[in-house]
Amino acid sequence: MVEPIYKHVAKRIRAARERAGFTQYEVAELLDPQMTRAAVQQMERGNSRQHLHVLDQLAELYGCELLDFLK
Repeated sequence: MVEPIYKHVAKRIRAARERAGFTQYEVAELLDPQMTRAAVQQMERGNSRQHLHVLDQLAELYGCELLDFLK
């Protein structure tokens, strides 16, 4: 079972992606290294733990601050 903090962060990540107008496929291709769409989906469901460098890339891509995912 994934801790509640990951579910909270997942909701924030998904909301930021939707506000920025990206699809999960687009995000998967733009990350370095690339992810699969399924991996992005799992991240947005809170079913996987994300490395800080991935969260940093997402924040930059979505035009927000890294800390926005934790608020």
